[in-house]
Amino acid sequence: MAFGWLYFIAWTVSGYPQMLLNYYRKSVKGLSADFVFLSTVGFICYSLYTVGFYCFENLQNEYKSKHGGNSNLIMINDVFFAVHSLIISVVIMIQYFFYEKEEYQVLSGSAKLIMISSFTIMAAVITFDSIYMLLIVSSYLKLALTVMKYIPQAYTNYKRKSTDGWSVVNVLCDLIGGVLSCAQLLIDAVIEGNIRLAFNNPAKLALAIISVSFDILFVIQHYILYPDSPAYKISAVTSNPGQSSLSQDPEDGSYLHDVDDFKGKRHISYSYGCETKNNSGCESSLTINSNNSYSMELGDLNKSKRHPDSRSLIKDRNDHNNHI
Repeated sequence: MAFGWLYFIAWTVSGYPQMLLNYYRKSVKGLSADFVFLSTVGFICYSLYTVGFYCFENLQNEYKSKHGGNSNLIMINDVFFAVHSLIISVVIMIQYFFYEKEEYQVLSGSAKLIMISSFTIMAAVITFDSIYMLLIVSSYLKLALTVMKYIPQAYTNYKRKSTDGWSVVNVLCDLIGGVLSCAQLLIDAVIEGNIRLAFNNPAKLALAIISVSFDILFVIQHYILYPDSPAYKISAVTSNPGQSSLSQDPEDGSYLHDVDDFKGKRHISYSYGCETKNNSGCESSLTINSNNSYSMELGDLNKSKRHPDSRSLIKDRNDHNNHI
């Protein structure tokens, strides 16, 4: 039971980092729209499954009668996790509608079809079969939706060559929760004296295995494949006096000082070679708005520290087409 509550805490906490990251950035950039919506539908299915079997004894008895008297090991922490995660998913979905996002961050046609199909299947089952079968079908829909929601997010990270906007704390907590969830199933089965009981709740077991597998992929993406924060190519930025162009290998002495996301705007401070009274160069503070318009302020380079090594942070992000 202790492992059950530990996994519940880990999985419950895992929902907050992404929600808070979106809130503080006032942006959902980097978050796949398919992930957001499919996650919500998936937790609707999982909530039906856990609440139904835990709260209605007749449904649990029907399950036992069909499985040799064995229970499916649904615990109260499973119910809390499912319902709580559904609430968090709905909040993130609301954030998607109101916070800043890229033009390409739209729900795909395949995701729409999957959502419509899921609700159609559940409606058909409840109409032509039974509530018991609805819960069983909901558990398998949850498994399918879990795979389908993670694939678009992994692909989004791959296309952007960055995990910026996708909370790694969320991933780490989810990874811990998945491992503890598997441990709880095994321990409960051993206590009952039948190791096969661990497989009597295929939805929970498969959910944990799928989550752990994708979490490992996300960890690799974040820490190994795409460890740097995203930067954007800035071309033909002209000021008076002087002209600057930042690229992968700037030849005009341009150096990135700082990149900061704040309330949907990207603030970039950099220095470049230009004529001044003391011939020491200039510094610009460039604010890029969501519509790719920008404002610039000039200052004396001597007022800030020059960081030549920071030029490695400049990348050509053709997939975003963020060219000023």
